[in-house]
Amino acid sequence: MALALTVHEDGLCRGCGHPKDRSWNEDMEGEYQAHRVLCQACQAMHLATDGHPLSPAETAFVLDITPDGYDPDPRMAPRFDTPNAPPSAVRAPVRESSIAG
Repeated sequence: MALALTVHEDGLCRGCGHPKDRSWNEDMEGEYQAHRVLCQACQAMHLATDGHPLSPAETAFVLDITPDGYDPDPRMAPRFDTPNAPPSAVRAPVRESSIAG
């Protein structure tokens, strides 16, 4: 299983995460559309650390503290409307259920 994951990850561009066989192909020029989004968890981390790097002894992490059963309004999720994409290809991210611990 670990070998399969390694093979899969080796086939992805380290910059964008798309498969190299497509994204590095010159025939694909103009076939990608870039979007910018703000990750709320990364923003919380940045604010908590004041944007300063951590010392070697420090570790920082972000917890999802939303109440059980809370689902954010899907209308607030980023939309990536592309002119040539079918409606089923434009999806908002799905929130994983929290793990009881």
